[in-house]
Amino acid sequence: MLGRIVGQSEGGVSQHQIAQNLGIPLSSVNRVIVQFTSEGEESTASRSGRPGPSERCLRAVKWSNEKTLRCKAADVAEVIQVNSRTAVRYLHQLGYYGRATRRKPLLRPANIQRRKKWADEIANRPLKFW
Repeated sequence: MLGRIVGQSEGGVSQHQIAQNLGIPLSSVNRVIVQFTSEGEESTASRSGRPGPSERCLRAVKWSNEKTLRCKAADVAEVIQVNSRTAVRYLHQLGYYGRATRRKPLLRPANIQRRKKWADEIANRPLKFW
C-alpha cells in the first residue's frame, strides 16, 4: 500500500486523488509522502518490541541447567521465578532442548563371547604392537 502511494505521488497524482483512489484518509497519504521525501524510505522503521531476558537471567538459567543435567523446566522456572513456558523459551534460546537418549540394546550371549574373545586376542599382542 505504501509503495502505491509513493508511486502515484511520483507519477504526479495529487494527495487528495490518491486518498480517493485507494480509499484511505488524506492524512495517511500525506504522512507516507512526507516520510518518503524526508527519509527516502516508504516503510516504517522496525520497532524494538518487548525486551527479551536479561543477560543475568540467561546466565541463571544456564547455571541452573548445567548444575543438574536432568532438571525440569519447572525447576529452572522456580529458580528464576518465571512461568515454566517462559523457562522453556529461555532454554531454547540458549540451545537446550529436551531430548531423550536412545536406549542401548543389551548384549546377547553370543556377542558377549565374541567380545571376550576379541579382548583376549588384543591383550595377548606383543608390546611392539602398542
